[in-house]
Amino acid sequence: MAVSVSVLQRGKNSYRLRARWRDPDTGETREHTHTVRGTKEFAEGQKRVLQDAFSNGRIEKVSKDTVKGYLQNWIEGRLALGKIRITTAETYTSTLKQFIGRFGDDNLVAIRHSDLSDWVKDTIGVKGIAYTAYVCTVLKKAWRDAIKEGLTPFNPFDRVDLPTYESEAKERTIGPNAMKTLWDVADNLDGDDGLLARVALETGMRRGELAGLRWCDVSAAGVINIRQNAVIMKTGKVVIHKPKTKRGARSIAIGKALLAELEAARGAPEHYVFGEGETPRRPPAIARALVRALKAAGLTGFTAHDFRHAHATHLLRSGKIPITAVSKRLGHAKITTTMSIYAHALEEDEEAIVGEIDNILRGA
Repeated sequence: MAVSVSVLQRGKNSYRLRARWRDPDTGETREHTHTVRGTKEFAEGQKRVLQDAFSNGRIEKVSKDTVKGYLQNWIEGRLALGKIRITTAETYTSTLKQFIGRFGDDNLVAIRHSDLSDWVKDTIGVKGIAYTAYVCTVLKKAWRDAIKEGLTPFNPFDRVDLPTYESEAKERTIGPNAMKTLWDVADNLDGDDGLLARVALETGMRRGELAGLRWCDVSAAGVINIRQNAVIMKTGKVVIHKPKTKRGARSIAIGKALLAELEAARGAPEHYVFGEGETPRRPPAIARALVRALKAAGLTGFTAHDFRHAHATHLLRSGKIPITAVSKRLGHAKITTTMSIYAHALEEDEEAIVGEIDNILRGA
C-alpha cells in the first residue's frame, strides 16, 4: 500500500508526522498525524519506518491510540480471551501505572527508545531492578502484540538495554535436622496446624495450593493431586483458580506416615483439608500457621516459603533425585526455573562430581 508521509517541525525537538494513504476498500484518502519528540534525524527515521511498513504490508493503518488507551484495551482483551487471569490483569494495571503516568498521552507509534532508556534508568533508581525488569517484560509483550495487529511497525523496546533480574539464592536453608524437629513439634501445634506443617514439609506445596487442597484431591493410594489453588484478590476476596500452567497441575506422592494422618482426619470430599468445610483458609493464614510451626521448633529468620525451599534443596542435595523429577514435583513451568532458583544446591553437586571424577581418573 502506498503512503505519503511528511515531516513538519512544530517547535524545538518536536515534529509532526502526517501520513496519507488511499483506503483499499473505499478508495477514500485517509490521513493520520501524530507528534514525535527528538531530533530531525529521528523524525525522518520514523517517516522511513512508516513508509516501509505500509509498502511491505506490515501495517494497514497508523494507530490513533494513545499508550494509555492501547494498554488498557490490551489488558482487557487478553483477559476476555482467557490468556490471563483477573489477578494477572489487576497486577498489570497496577504495575503499569507509573509507565502510563509518564507516556500515557503519547501516540503508540511516537515512543522513542531514548526516552524509554531514560525511563528505565529512572525507574531502577526508584523502584529497583526486579520491578523494572517485570514492567519492561510486560510492555515488550504488549508492543509485540500491537505489531501483530498492524497498529505499529516497530517495537521501541527492541532497542532498549532492558534490565535483567536474577533472584539471589537463599543463604540459609532449613537443615535436615531442623526439618526433623519441625516434623516432631507438629504434634504439639493447635488444630490442624501440625498436619499442615507436615504436608508442607513433605510435599513442597505452595501456600495457595495448600489453601486450595480438598479431600477429594487426596488419594487413599498416597497421592495428592494439585488441581486448584487459592488466590487473594485486591478486594480481599479469596478466589479458587486452576493452576497457572500445565505443569502446575500435578500429582505428588506422599509417604505412609503422612497418608495415615490424612486418612485419620479425612472429611467430606468437597471440604477443604485446611479450611472450614467448603470455605478455604486464606493463604496468609496458611503462611502464619507455618511460621508458628517454625517458632515452635525454635527456628528464626525463616518464612513459610522456606518449607518449600528446604524440600527442594535437600532433594537435590541428596544426589539421588534427578532435577527433572524435582522440577515436576514443584510444579515449575520450566526446568530452567528450578535450575535458576536452586543453583546453590546444584553447585554443591558439582563439587561432589569433581571429587568423584578425581577418584576415577587418579585413584585419589
